[in-house]
Amino acid sequence: MMIAKLSPELVRELEQVGDQPLPVENPLTKRVYVLVDTQEFDVVRRGPGSVPLSGSWTESKNERRCALIRKKFSQGIDSMEAGELNKLQDELSNFRKQAGPLPYDVIDTLQAALNSPATTTT
Repeated sequence: MMIAKLSPELVRELEQVGDQPLPVENPLTKRVYVLVDTQEFDVVRRGPGSVPLSGSWTESKNERRCALIRKKFSQGIDSMEAGELNKLQDELSNFRKQAGPLPYDVIDTLQAALNSPATTTT
């Protein structure tokens, strides 16, 4: 995935908000997005007190799982791939159970940022 570069104006605004999420609006769609540090995003994605994916669940397993899901819905998968996908889904489910509940304090912060007036650039 390509990483988009921020305009100088957005960089200034991002520096002004510090560690807080920065809501931004796509002027074409009027959809609001929230810019957050990747470490904050990982907390939301993986859960509180989480460590980088390791042990029984890895990024490569997740990438393979996603690839199988995309293939399943785009062209179909054979029985061996279906078995592999089911195994990966089970492993992910077990991993998520161990990771604990989602960090609602971070989610609340992101929700507040989404509800605040959007930053627009011209």
